[in-house]
Amino acid sequence: MRKLIVPIAALVVALTAAAAGGSATRGPASGTWYSDHFVSPTGNIHCRYFAYDQLMACKTLNNGRVAVAPLFGPPYVGYIGDYSFPNGPVLNYGSVYTVRGQFRCVSQTNGMFCRSSRTGRGFGLAREGYRLF
Repeated sequence: MRKLIVPIAALVVALTAAAAGGSATRGPASGTWYSDHFVSPTGNIHCRYFAYDQLMACKTLNNGRVAVAPLFGPPYVGYIGDYSFPNGPVLNYGSVYTVRGQFRCVSQTNGMFCRSSRTGRGFGLAREGYRLF
């Protein structure tokens, strides 16, 4: 029995360490989950963290508008196809998505709001339009 307990404990520690080293994101309604992308409850807004480019971006499917919050620098909006936005876990209304203390997104009934934790600048994106701040 002792031989079985030690390998299982080592496996749990290894999996926990591997998960902590990944793109850690947090959703309070579901505990901690690990994903670099998520969708709004309606499915119209798809968001993704791009680690290589150090930015958070969201896209509305109804019109293809993309809002981008870089880690440093001003947010911007466009209709660019350079970024892919796969389906992902749903970020329920009132839930918060954070990435390594760099970005924070909040899902609300009136849209998705994301900002850089370094500059405080970001965007609000909804089916009807957007706002940069």
